[in-house]
Amino acid sequence: MKRLIGLAGVVLWISLQSASAAVTVTDFKFFGVDLAPIGGGSTLVDIVVRLSYEVNQVDTDPDPIHGAYKGTVALTSGSDAAGPVDMTILVNNEIPDSFVAPANFGPGHSIAGASFSAAELEISGDLFSSDALPPDAGFASAAGTQIFLRLGENDSSPSVPYDSFQIVAVPNPVPEPDTYAVLIAGLACVFAFRRVARHVQSNRL
Repeated sequence: MKRLIGLAGVVLWISLQSASAAVTVTDFKFFGVDLAPIGGGSTLVDIVVRLSYEVNQVDTDPDPIHGAYKGTVALTSGSDAAGPVDMTILVNNEIPDSFVAPANFGPGHSIAGASFSAAELEISGDLFSSDALPPDAGFASAAGTQIFLRLGENDSSPSVPYDSFQIVAVPNPVPEPDTYAVLIAGLACVFAFRRVARHVQSNRL
């Protein structure tokens, strides 16, 4: 019986981990973006790059100064949108440090007449003391930091000029219904096993 209760506790612990996963969501807003380098018109546009990732991840790159982590990227500009798509965030602790979020959206996307299939957000400067994934985007506000937005058809796409940018932290999204379902199931298992344990104990008496 103790083993069953222990198993129920494990189920509850897993459900709590799922419900409380720390996710960082940040909007990088670029104003007055000139898309002429990738075939756009003369009209300047505003572009929002939304970057999301779970903070408590294991680095999948064994190199001590290069980190690799899972994340998602979405891009919007007016009524045009691409993503979100899965990608790998690269955290490089070298001189200069860099935080790179490359995304492959696939063909068929355009902004103000400029077509693109790939985008990349790069932040460089004196940013990190290790290759650990930062808990939020506060590092991007450090003095001397440079932020690049690249758009085009591949990973070597050119940077597009812009007038200014703003970094906005987005409140964590509400957990999905299945997350609540797992949590409720875990609690139900704990209460059920405890009830059975009490019944067995009372019969022994």
